[in-house]
Amino acid sequence: MAPDLSALREGAWSLDELVDHANRLLAEVLPKDASGRVAEGVNPRLVRHYATQGLVDEPLKEGREARYLYRHLLQLLVVRRLLAEGHTSALAKRVIEGRADEELESLLAGHLTVQLVPDVEAFPGHIAC
Repeated sequence: MAPDLSALREGAWSLDELVDHANRLLAEVLPKDASGRVAEGVNPRLVRHYATQGLVDEPLKEGREARYLYRHLLQLLVVRRLLAEGHTSALAKRVIEGRADEELESLLAGHLTVQLVPDVEAFPGHIAC
């Protein structure tokens, strides 16, 4: 079941506020391990790393302060979910790029799924069925 994100659609947050929102929601988004616990949360350093890698958009700047929006939260949650499901960060980046917020919401809700399809041109000896 997807988390209720409606109250978070407006506003801009500091990095610490984004991290707090994400960690609160990850329990609803990530698969749980055998003991029923969710994988590790996020921290400010990880969010900055994801932005550097293009997994999360660069933050907006208000003076010297970085501000994060609803879109950043969606991207962060989708990336964490894809990584927890065993996908690579390269795939997560391709999934995130160019997606509208509604598509990211659908990925979180499970209405859209990621399906890996081999690139026939990259592997000419393989046949896609």
